[in-house]
Formats: sequence, C-alpha cells, structure tokens
Amino acid sequence: MGGRQQLTPGQRAAIQAQRLTKQLRLSAEQTAQVRTIALAQERQALRAQSAAPGNGSGRGQELKALQDKHDTQLKAVLTADQYATYDHLRDDKRDNPKQRKAGAGKMKAPAKS
Repeated sequence: MGGRQQLTPGQRAAIQAQRLTKQLRLSAEQTAQVRTIALAQERQALRAQSAAPGNGSGRGQELKALQDKHDTQLKAVLTADQYATYDHLRDDKRDNPKQRKAGAGKMKAPAKS
C-alpha cells in the first residue's frame, strides 16, 4: 500500500511557496507573504474537510470560497505579470490533472501545430 506521506499544512504551504518562488521569481518578501497566505489556506481547508466529512456539496462550496479568498490575497501580493503567470499555471493544472503528478507544476511548452 505505497500511499503518499501525509504532509502537515506547514509543509504543504512551504512547498507551495517554494514552487511559486521558482515559477514566478518572487522576492524574499513576496515568498514570506505567499507562505503565510498558503499556510492560512491549508489550515482552513483542513478544518473545512474535517468539519463536514459527509457533506460533499457544502464542503465543496466552502473549499471553493477558500480558494477564491486565497487567489484574492495572492493577487494583492503579486505583480500583474506574476499573477497572470500564476493564473495560467493554475488553469494548466486544472486542464491537465496528470501534469500535477508527472511535472510537479512545471509549465510545458505549447504543442506545435
């Protein structure tokens, strides 16, 4: 049963901050702010998931609201160019779920037509 190791909210936030630092070329100050935002979001998501284990639709709406809040907070920290890149990366991850596991969030070049 070779399942993934469970990471703490702090570990997930640190990983997200490191990934965004590389992908968006964040300053040290931005990295610290992104880590703080990510940590708060991870903790809130964990509480939401454990608070309503049987209520899928309500939990989904709450998690969507948390993601929207997270994105709004990031938008305040990132430059317009950085946020546009973040938005593009997030959309790519949604469109290509396999890319999450294979590329760990690395952006791939568009296919040539």
